[in-house]
Formats: sequence, C-alpha cells, structure tokens
Amino acid sequence: MEEDVEEGTCNEAEIRRVVEGMLEKRQIRCWNCGGNHQPLRSKPQSKIARVASLQHPSNSVFVDGLVDGKERLLLLDTGATRTIIRPDIVGTEARITPTSWRLRTATGDPATIRGETNVTIVIGNVSFEHRALVAEIEDELILGMDIMNTKGFELDFKNNVLKINGEKIVLHRKTEETIRVVLAEDTAVPERSEMILDAQLAGNPGVGNIMVFEPRSHDGEVARGIAVGKALLLTEKTVPVRIMNLNHHPVNLKKGIVLGYCSSVSSVIRKLDTRGNSIGRITGELLNLLSSSSRSLR
Repeated sequence: MEEDVEEGTCNEAEIRRVVEGMLEKRQIRCWNCGGNHQPLRSKPQSKIARVASLQHPSNSVFVDGLVDGKERLLLLDTGATRTIIRPDIVGTEARITPTSWRLRTATGDPATIRGETNVTIVIGNVSFEHRALVAEIEDELILGMDIMNTKGFELDFKNNVLKINGEKIVLHRKTEETIRVVLAEDTAVPERSEMILDAQLAGNPGVGNIMVFEPRSHDGEVARGIAVGKALLLTEKTVPVRIMNLNHHPVNLKKGIVLGYCSSVSSVIRKLDTRGNSIGRITGELLNLLSSSSRSLR
C-alpha cells in the first residue's frame, strides 16, 4: 500500500511548475509585443513604412535642394512610401517625437527609426514643410511617394527632369563628374571669324541630358587668339561648340583637342517679368512725350 502512494506522489517543485503554467495561460497578453496584462487596445498598432533599400543603387537619381536652409542631395525613391531623413541632417533645434512606424526594406536590411520630425524642404522655387521619419540611412534624405503624390511631382526620365509647379528640375547621379569636350574633326578656322564646330563628349553621360559647357580656363590652352563660348546643351552623339578666331590669320585646330568641360545643372527656371508698374510708368512717359511733341504740329 505504501509503495502505491509513493509511486503516485509528485514533488513540490513539479506541482509549482504546473500551477504557474496554468496561471500564465490565463493572463491577457498584448498582440503586438506578447507582454502580460497589456490588452491590444492599450498599445497603438505599428505602421509599416517601405523603402527600396537603405543604400542607394548605382542608378539612383537625385535632385539638389535645401533641407532646413542647408544644401542637401535628395534621393528620389518611388519605392519608398514615406520620406526619411538621416539623424545628423535633422536641425539642432528640431524636435524628434516617438513614432509607431516601422521601416521595412525590399532587401530585408534592418533599420532603426529614431522617431518623426518636421522638416522644411526647398526644391527649385518650391518650398514646403513635411513630416519625415528619422532613421539610419545612407543618403541625407529620401523623398518618398508621400511627398511626390501630395506635391504633384512628375518624373520625366526620358528628358531626365522632375517637373514641379511648372518648373523643371534636372535629375542627376551622385557619382557624376565633369566630362571633357573634345573637337570631333580637324578644323581650319578662318581669320577674324566665328564658327560652330562639332565636338564629342569624352565619356558616357547618356543622351538628352541637360548639361552646361564651360570653356577651358585660359583660351590660350586651345590656341592663341581662339575664344570659346559657354553654352547650355543637350547631350547627343555630337554637341555644338561656338568658337571665334580673333587673329588676323587662320588657325588650325586638331581633332581631339580639349575645348572645355561639361557638368550637370541643377534646374532650368523660366522667369517672366510681370511687374505692371514699370510698364505703366514707361507707357505714361511715352504718352507725355507724344503729347508734348504733338503741340508743335498743331
């Protein structure tokens, strides 16, 4: 009889473990974190912000802009649902508030979100304030679809521009460098004359990109008495370069000579003078002149 009792007896530690397990199963847990005594309604649901990658690929496109008054390089990411700023770019007086947003990348890279903050962004002539996530990213600021949709961004990759509020902002790559512009063929430039010559770009900037051509710092580096003009051009197989021979004798230019350099431009702005007061003043002066002049004709 005593042997039967001993075989059916559990030790105190085993009983305690079973009882604690039963009590734990009855506790209310949070669906988000699994913590005890925190119902679902007591914690906000996490929201997911998506971004293509924390490190930009080689074909990424950028625009120049201002963030809180400082010049920054802004990455355009159509795969990002939210605009994201790097912590060290946030202004010293800016307030970073906690957020329930989480960051998820297409490549699975981890990212730490510090919070949210308000930033003032200027692109071309357009200025606006926006709420951005603060996270550890490679670039200074990622422009997400939240800004692109609300501000009416139009990306024109064919012409390599961003259209916003009637202005065209030139897109460019972060790794762009100045490109040498060389003469395409041997050319004899007559004395005291001006010519437009065919030149080639010593690189591969693509076709249809807007670039600014700057002549070499000293015209004498091309040839003595040869002046080269600055120009805005579209990249093609050959590009036009305007030169002038100021000498009283012809000058022969050899194929491959460096005429100058091309670099990207930030934006193309078209401004119209619509000040009516100056037009009115000029018109009034002309009317007075006409009136005084016509008196002698009577």
